[in-house]
Amino acid sequence: MSTRTVSSHIVAVEFVSMDGVLQAPGTTTEDPCNFAHGGWSRPYFADHQSVMSGLLDDAGALLMGRRTHDIFAAAWPGVTDSANLVATAFRRLPRYVTSTSLVVSPWPGTTVLRNLVEVADMAADAKGHVVIIGSGRLLASMLALDLVDQLHLLVHPVMLGEGKRLTTASVHMSAWAVESVDAMPTGLIRTIYRREPAGARQSVEAPS
Repeated sequence: MSTRTVSSHIVAVEFVSMDGVLQAPGTTTEDPCNFAHGGWSRPYFADHQSVMSGLLDDAGALLMGRRTHDIFAAAWPGVTDSANLVATAFRRLPRYVTSTSLVVSPWPGTTVLRNLVEVADMAADAKGHVVIIGSGRLLASMLALDLVDQLHLLVHPVMLGEGKRLTTASVHMSAWAVESVDAMPTGLIRTIYRREPAGARQSVEAPS
């Protein structure tokens, strides 16, 4: 399975610290492990809104892992302010969650997908790019199968020293091109990477 055989554009967005931690960026209560630094990205929420509203304008679907879905489903339906462009986009977009145990999502309009084959089928039919936000375990699985076309890393000027990081051992070495780098006044840096097509680089071997 590979994005090179899928017609859509799958875009992943991750909020990470300078040392690569992505665990519990939003609130102190979102992680069941009671991560000591939960909510570490909150001072940068205005930047998040700006970045995400622009990206979601052209999106065709929102894809979430189970944990991210549960966090979003508990929070976003209650945001009804039309000036909140992210909430407006979340209401507009078809939403999908990957889970083998969830039968029906409590967030009306959200479809449950059982596996990555169903994800690829959904993406092939999407009318616009498919956006994955957070969902670290899902992203690692999709990276391992080369199912991500573009990766937006929002690196925050924070060092955490501990916590879950972006990838797992299942992710293989791959070549990516830098499309753009934007530095914001707060110190947050967004780098957009595009997956290189197979054979675009002669070698992606590890240095000896």
